[in-house]
Amino acid sequence: MNLSDLQTASSTKNIVSTVYQTTANSFTALLATWQSSVDLIWDSGKPAEVLADMGTNAALMLNISQLTSTFLETVSPGCCADRLAKIQNCIANPDGTVTLLGEIVTPPEEVVTPPEVI
Repeated sequence: MNLSDLQTASSTKNIVSTVYQTTANSFTALLATWQSSVDLIWDSGKPAEVLADMGTNAALMLNISQLTSTFLETVSPGCCADRLAKIQNCIANPDGTVTLLGEIVTPPEEVVTPPEVI
Protein backbone atom coordinates (compact mmCIF):
# COMPACT_ATOMS: atom_id res chain seq x y z
CA MET A 1 0.00 0.00 0.00
CA ASN A 2 1.34 3.43 -0.82
CA LEU A 3 0.52 6.93 0.37
CA SER A 4 -2.11 7.57 -2.34
CA ASP A 5 -3.96 4.38 -1.28
CA LEU A 6 -4.08 5.63 2.31
CA GLN A 7 -5.40 9.04 1.22
CA THR A 8 -8.13 7.41 -0.90
CA ALA A 9 -9.18 5.13 1.97
CA SER A 10 -9.32 8.06 4.36
CA SER A 11 -11.22 10.16 1.81
CA THR A 12 -13.89 7.51 1.24
CA LYS A 13 -14.34 6.96 5.00
CA ASN A 14 -15.06 10.68 5.37
CA ILE A 15 -17.57 10.50 2.54
CA VAL A 16 -19.28 7.47 4.05
CA SER A 17 -19.40 9.12 7.47
CA THR A 18 -20.87 12.29 5.97
CA VAL A 19 -23.49 10.34 4.01
CA TYR A 20 -24.50 8.40 7.13
CA GLN A 21 -24.78 11.56 9.22
CA THR A 22 -26.66 13.51 6.54
CA THR A 23 -29.10 10.66 6.03
CA ALA A 24 -29.73 10.30 9.76
CA ASN A 25 -30.23 14.06 10.11
CA SER A 26 -32.64 14.10 7.16
CA PHE A 27 -34.71 11.28 8.65
CA THR A 28 -34.82 12.99 12.04
CA ALA A 29 -35.87 16.30 10.48
CA LEU A 30 -38.58 14.67 8.35
CA LEU A 31 -39.97 12.80 11.36
CA ALA A 32 -40.02 15.97 13.50
CA THR A 33 -41.72 17.97 10.74
CA TRP A 34 -44.35 15.28 10.18
CA GLN A 35 -45.02 15.00 13.93
CA SER A 36 -45.40 18.77 14.22
CA SER A 37 -47.88 18.89 11.34
CA VAL A 38 -49.98 16.10 12.86
CA ASP A 39 -49.95 17.87 16.23
CA LEU A 40 -50.97 21.20 14.69
CA ILE A 41 -54.10 19.69 13.16
CA TRP A 42 -55.21 17.08 15.68
CA ASP A 43 -54.21 18.87 18.90
CA SER A 44 -55.78 22.15 17.80
CA GLY A 45 -59.09 21.34 19.48
CA LYS A 46 -60.78 22.12 16.18
CA PRO A 47 -59.44 19.77 13.51
CA ALA A 48 -62.62 20.03 11.41
CA GLU A 49 -62.13 23.79 11.16
CA VAL A 50 -58.45 23.43 10.32
CA LEU A 51 -59.24 20.93 7.57
CA ALA A 52 -62.04 23.16 6.28
CA ASP A 53 -59.63 26.11 6.11
CA MET A 54 -57.27 23.99 4.02
CA GLY A 55 -60.07 23.91 1.47
CA THR A 56 -59.44 21.87 -1.66
CA ASN A 57 -55.85 21.18 -0.58
CA ALA A 58 -56.88 19.19 2.52
CA ALA A 59 -57.02 15.80 0.79
CA LEU A 60 -53.62 16.36 -0.79
CA MET A 61 -52.11 17.38 2.56
CA LEU A 62 -53.51 14.30 4.29
CA ASN A 63 -52.36 12.07 1.43
CA ILE A 64 -48.83 13.45 1.67
CA SER A 65 -48.96 12.96 5.43
CA GLN A 66 -50.08 9.34 5.01
CA LEU A 67 -47.34 8.61 2.45
CA THR A 68 -44.76 10.26 4.69
CA SER A 69 -45.80 8.22 7.72
CA THR A 70 -45.69 5.03 5.64
CA PHE A 71 -42.12 5.82 4.59
CA LEU A 72 -41.08 6.75 8.14
CA GLU A 73 -42.62 3.56 9.56
CA THR A 74 -40.82 1.50 6.91
CA VAL A 75 -37.48 2.92 8.01
CA SER A 76 -38.18 2.90 11.75
CA PRO A 77 -41.20 0.77 12.71
CA GLY A 78 -43.27 2.33 15.47
CA CYS A 79 -41.84 5.84 15.12
CA CYS A 80 -45.22 7.30 14.12
CA ALA A 81 -47.52 5.21 16.29
CA ASP A 82 -48.34 7.86 18.88
CA ARG A 83 -49.23 10.45 16.24
CA LEU A 84 -51.14 8.01 14.03
CA ALA A 85 -53.38 7.25 17.01
CA LYS A 86 -54.46 10.92 17.03
CA ILE A 87 -55.64 11.03 13.43
CA GLN A 88 -59.40 10.84 13.14
CA ASN A 89 -61.36 8.96 10.52
CA CYS A 90 -62.06 11.18 7.56
CA ILE A 91 -62.95 10.96 3.91
CA ALA A 92 -61.50 12.83 0.96
CA ASN A 93 -64.21 14.46 -1.12
CA PRO A 94 -63.96 14.62 -4.94
CA ASP A 95 -63.22 18.38 -4.76
CA GLY A 96 -60.17 17.84 -2.52
CA THR A 97 -61.82 18.86 0.73
CA VAL A 98 -61.94 16.48 3.68
CA THR A 99 -64.85 15.56 5.94
CA LEU A 100 -64.34 14.09 9.41
CA LEU A 101 -66.37 10.94 9.94
CA GLY A 102 -66.22 11.01 13.70
CA GLU A 103 -64.51 12.61 16.58
CA ILE A 104 -62.11 10.68 18.78
CA VAL A 105 -63.36 10.92 22.32
CA THR A 106 -60.61 10.95 24.88
CA PRO A 107 -61.86 9.55 28.17
CA PRO A 108 -61.34 11.85 31.14
CA GLU A 109 -58.47 11.01 33.41
CA GLU A 110 -59.48 8.86 36.33
CA VAL A 111 -59.65 10.83 39.53
CA VAL A 112 -58.43 8.91 42.52
CA THR A 113 -59.92 10.05 45.82
CA PRO A 114 -57.79 9.31 48.83
CA PRO A 115 -59.46 7.26 51.56
CA GLU A 116 -60.99 9.15 54.43
CA VAL A 117 -58.97 9.34 57.58
CA ILE A 118 -61.02 8.42 60.65
